[in-house]
Amino acid sequence: MTLEKHFESVKNVYYGQLISAQYEAPNKENDWPSVSGIIDIKDVLKGEKLEQISIKTGLGGGDCGISLTVGKYYSLFVNRSDEYISICDASKQMDTIEYEDLKQKIDTFLRRR
Repeated sequence: MTLEKHFESVKNVYYGQLISAQYEAPNKENDWPSVSGIIDIKDVLKGEKLEQISIKTGLGGGDCGISLTVGKYYSLFVNRSDEYISICDASKQMDTIEYEDLKQKIDTFLRRR
């Protein structure tokens, strides 16, 4: 799916810094382990204005999870303020240069509307 389609398919797009993370063991026999965390929102590219968002992701290796590192920055493509994120929905870790590129691409296709 293209970046534009990912952007159109969600209610909220955020950029922020992970300030905490913790491992969560599976609750049921068929569940996957996961990591939950809190992200301080630095910029809202689409949707509801928030200061922080609670996120959850898998550990990777088939569950589309994103490796989470406290202190790193992430783009988040989500529908709610408490959301599962994955590489399959365009959410990812990114540095400042990648974020500026993301903003520019989004601005470009929004101007085409």
